[in-house]
Amino acid sequence: MAPADEVHRLTRAVAQGDVAAFEALYRQWFPRVLALSMAATGRDESFCLDVTQETMLKAAKSIPILDAE
Repeated sequence: MAPADEVHRLTRAVAQGDVAAFEALYRQWFPRVLALSMAATGRDESFCLDVTQETMLKAAKSIPILDAE
């Protein structure tokens, strides 16, 4: 996982509409969000991939600038 200053930089850039920053944040957090959705729902991988995709997109649209992980 990225250090806190990297998380801050990425979330600030995503909040400002930086596509490359969104891609980096997405790649870093997708596995964690997928694991959480699988644990929380108990559903199959296909369902959880859809949940994860929606979660990541919703987060990107309203992401706050985070100071730490």
